[in-house]
Parts: sequence; C-alpha cells; structure tokens
Amino acid sequence: MGRAIVTEHSHQPGAKPGITFDGAMDYLDSVTVNHATAILTEALSNVARHAQATAIEVHVRADGRSLTIEVVDNGVGIAEIHHMGNGLGNMKARANALGGDCSISRNVVAGSVLHWTIPIVGTNR
Repeated sequence: MGRAIVTEHSHQPGAKPGITFDGAMDYLDSVTVNHATAILTEALSNVARHAQATAIEVHVRADGRSLTIEVVDNGVGIAEIHHMGNGLGNMKARANALGGDCSISRNVVAGSVLHWTIPIVGTNR
C-alpha cells in the first residue's frame, strides 16, 4: 500500500514524494487499504495541482488502533480560510464514514499538512 502510488506520482512533473511507514500494515483489510489508496492518490494529486511544492513527504502509521496518513509539502500552503473542494471533501467524507477524521492546515515552516486518520476495528487488528 502506498509505494505504487508514490512511484506513480514520482514520474509526474514537480516534486518527487517520499514515503515512510511506521508499524505493521499486513493486517489491514482490503476495504481499509482501498480507502487509504484513494486518499493517497487524491492527496498527491492535490499537491501536484495546487501546492507548487518542491518537497512532499508521506507518512503512513498503523499502531493497531488507528491508521494515519500524513502528507506534508513545502508549497504555497492552503489559505487560512478555505472551503473543502471536491477532493478534500471526499477525503473528509471517507474518514468520517469510517469513524475517523481528516484535516488540512498550513505547515508552520511552509506548505500544508494533510492529516487523515481512521480507527482500526473488528477483524483489522
């Protein structure tokens, strides 16, 4: 999960994303992996279209209780007051449907930070 999407976006013009994994991912069920894949695809597409970033880092963490995806870029940053467009709205809706949350904020240094997290429940553990 994730490496193929990052590799795909590495072939596009602009910043080449890096990815790190923290925790075991092999116990995640296919529904969770499909949602996470869609989130990564949308997040990296948004950065490519809007951020004008020269660096993108993706962090994926699974701790047995939750799955978190964080996408950090050094681009122009999201406006302090922004509306949830289709992409961000879809990411938030996916998180909410799974009992999680999605937020995006300006990075302290430069760019934006997307934070998407969902609980790992049931047979996912």
